[in-house]
Amino acid sequence: MGLKPSEELEVVDQSIRIQAVFSPKFNLAFLQNSVPVLLELALVNDSEQDLSNLTLTLSSTPSFLKTKTWHIDAVSSGQKFHISDRDVQLDSGMLGRLNESETIQVSVTLTSKDEPIADCEQVIELLPRTQWSGIGHMPEMIAAYVQPNDTQVERLLKKSAAILR
Repeated sequence: MGLKPSEELEVVDQSIRIQAVFSPKFNLAFLQNSVPVLLELALVNDSEQDLSNLTLTLSSTPSFLKTKTWHIDAVSSGQKFHISDRDVQLDSGMLGRLNESETIQVSVTLTSKDEPIADCEQVIELLPRTQWSGIGHMPEMIAAYVQPNDTQVERLLKKSAAILR
């Protein structure tokens, strides 16, 4: 099946890439335990020219992540530039208010002289505070859901004590 002129595919230059790795799932327990949402961030310049005066912008829809901008002086041809400042401000109130999971779209855009030259989009699943991310993603976080002052725990302890007597 041939393409009509209006359906032609745009060829994107893959020689300049953003490598961003986000936690695929995130909730209030992760935030309270200082688990980072942005795990890795790097720019890869496989083009034949050096890049300069770059701006890298992170945003999300809905705005769970506060927009963050990095200014990068230069990335030489053939270089992979790692960004070590991956501290991103999060909307903790949004995490606390969630009653069911919500998907957010995260975008990272690289511009040079106000012209976009690369972008990267990923999805993060935000979980309500009472939902565990499961055995496949950070199983060690299950202990964060224990609430020793919950009334159900008190009832269970009294019932257990009565049975043991």
